[in-house]
Amino acid sequence: MAPFWLLVRGIIQSACIPSQTSVIVTMSPGCCGDILLMSCITFSAAAIMASGAWDGTIRIYKPRTWHVLAVLDVAGSWIRSLAFSADSLMLASTSDDCIVRVWDVVSGQCCSQLESEADLLSNCIFVAY
Repeated sequence: MAPFWLLVRGIIQSACIPSQTSVIVTMSPGCCGDILLMSCITFSAAAIMASGAWDGTIRIYKPRTWHVLAVLDVAGSWIRSLAFSADSLMLASTSDDCIVRVWDVVSGQCCSQLESEADLLSNCIFVAY
């Protein structure tokens, strides 16, 4: 069984299940710090977690210790989705302002912005080609 994390209605649960198994999650009281502000979450291949929040912040964590590696700010726009690149060096985010931002995970700087004509950007993903 491999350990993993689940985000269910703002509460993160640690769990272990065999692969190819259905998961039933029960809610438990209590959580740490700003988890209730989370609107999305993603994990990298390098065991780093990123969470997006309704207040426009993105936090990058070491999930085993909850040590915050960086806090990225999108100026109050609700973060809708996050995705790490395959090498875990870049993080893409979409937000309510309809801008896709690409972040350098090491420096915490936004290195690219792509504006959209869409009314809502709800997902992002890195694709190798």
